[in-house]
Amino acid sequence: MITAKQKKILKKFLSLAAKPEDAFTYDQLRGYLFGIAITPDILLPSEWLPIISGGEGPEYASLDQAEETVGCLMQVYNTFISAFQAGNLEFPYDVFNLKSKDYESIYEWVFGFDSALALRPEIWEPEELPDLSEEMASDVFSSLMVIQGLIDPEATTDIIAEMPAEIAKEVFPGDELEGHDKAVKMHAILLASLPMTLDTLQNYARTMAKKGQQKPSRQAIPLPIRSVKIRRNDPCPCNSGKKFKKCCGQDEKSAGDLATPTRPAKKAKVIQGNFPQHSKKSTAPAPVYQLKISLEGAKPPIWRRIQLPGAATLLELHAIIQHCMGWTDSHLHTFIIDNTLYAPPDEEESRQTTHDESRYTLRDLEKQLHPYFRYTYDFGDNWEHRITIEKILNPEEGRLHAVLLTGKRACPPEDIGGIYSYMELLKSINAPENTDEHEQAMAIFGENFQPERFSKEEISEINDILKGLD
Repeated sequence: MITAKQKKILKKFLSLAAKPEDAFTYDQLRGYLFGIAITPDILLPSEWLPIISGGEGPEYASLDQAEETVGCLMQVYNTFISAFQAGNLEFPYDVFNLKSKDYESIYEWVFGFDSALALRPEIWEPEELPDLSEEMASDVFSSLMVIQGLIDPEATTDIIAEMPAEIAKEVFPGDELEGHDKAVKMHAILLASLPMTLDTLQNYARTMAKKGQQKPSRQAIPLPIRSVKIRRNDPCPCNSGKKFKKCCGQDEKSAGDLATPTRPAKKAKVIQGNFPQHSKKSTAPAPVYQLKISLEGAKPPIWRRIQLPGAATLLELHAIIQHCMGWTDSHLHTFIIDNTLYAPPDEEESRQTTHDESRYTLRDLEKQLHPYFRYTYDFGDNWEHRITIEKILNPEEGRLHAVLLTGKRACPPEDIGGIYSYMELLKSINAPENTDEHEQAMAIFGENFQPERFSKEEISEINDILKGLD
C-alpha cells in the first residue's frame, strides 16, 4: 500500500522533526494513518499532522522538500482512506508468521493506531458506545480491550481474565500455547486477535458513518485530499486557509512549522497505557502533587492536605479522599475538571457525557486541574469538595505513595442532609440540654462526636490505610 519511494520520503519527513525523539516512528505513522482513515468523523490535517512530529513542525531545507514530503504524506493519506472505503484496508502483518524483528514493529504500529483513536474519544470510548446491537457492542468492547492489552502490559491479565475462553480456542485451535507461561500466552492471544479486532472496529466505524450521513450537518467519512500535487499558490492541505507557500511550504528563511494548529492538538486518553519500551509517552517518574481538599460551605473550614504521585488515577484519588476525609464510600461520586465530568467506570448514568475516571491520571490532566477542581460525594447530601493543587514536586522531593500530611476538624456524619444541615446541627449542640434541638443533635452525632477533633493519631491510622492502597 505504501511504495518503496513513499516509505523513503516519509522516513525523511519524520527525521525533519525539531525533536526527532518526540516524532512518530515509521511504523507508528502507519498505524496512525490507519486509525485516522477508519475514524467516522472529519479529522482535518491541521488537527492530526502536528502530532506526527511531536507537536512541532518539521524543519525543511527548502520549499521543494516541503512540497515533496507533504505531497507524499497526503498521497498516502488518500490511499488509506480509499482502501477503507473500498473495504480492503488490512492489518499489514501476518501474525502467525512473525519474525523477531516484527514484534517491536507491531507494538509501534498499535501505538500509532491508538493515538489516532485518541483524537475522537466520543466515538471510540467504550463507555460511550451508541445504541448498537448487544452482539456488536460486545465485539467492539472486546476489540478495544485487545488494543489496551497490547499498549498496557499491566492491564493484560485483567483483560484476558474477562475474555471468553472461546476466543483463545478460535485463535489457537490446537495446542500451540501449551508449555508457555501465562504472560506469553496472553500476548500471543492478543497479537493473534489483532486482524479480527481491526475488522470489528472497521465494521463499527462504517455503522457510525452511516448514522453520521443521516445528519446533513455532519460529514461522517473523511474525504481524500483532491490533489496531491501542491503548488506554491495552492491552498495548504492542512486546511489552515493559507496558501501552501505561507504555511506548510515556508522556505528555509521562514519558520518552517508544518500545519501548526490554531489550538493545541488534543490527545485524549482513550485507551490508556504505555507500550513496553516503545511508547513515546514520558517514561520519567511522575511528579508528586500536593493537594488541599476543602469541604465547601464548612465554617470553620474542614480540610485535608495530601501528597500523592501523579501516576494516581482519579479513581484512586477518590479512594484516598474517602479515607482522608472520613467518608464511608456508600454513595455515588463524580469529579468535575475544566467543565468535564469524570465518573466511575461502572456508572450507568450520563454515559454519553462522562469520562471513565479510571483512565485518567493527575499527570494526564495537569493543565486542566488548575487552579482547582471539584469532587462531589453523595448526590443526595451533595458534599462538595474543592481540590487545589498547592505544589508539584519532583519525585525525589515528595512521597512515592499517597500520604495525609495534616488536616482540620472532623468529617460530618453521612446522610444528614448536607453541609447546611450539618452547620445547623452544630448550633444545636450548644443549645441548652434537654431541649429538642440539643437531643436531636446528640442523637445524630453520638455522645463522643467532637467536631473540632482531627488528631495526629487519626492521621497516623489513615496513613497506615493509605499504604495498603498501593
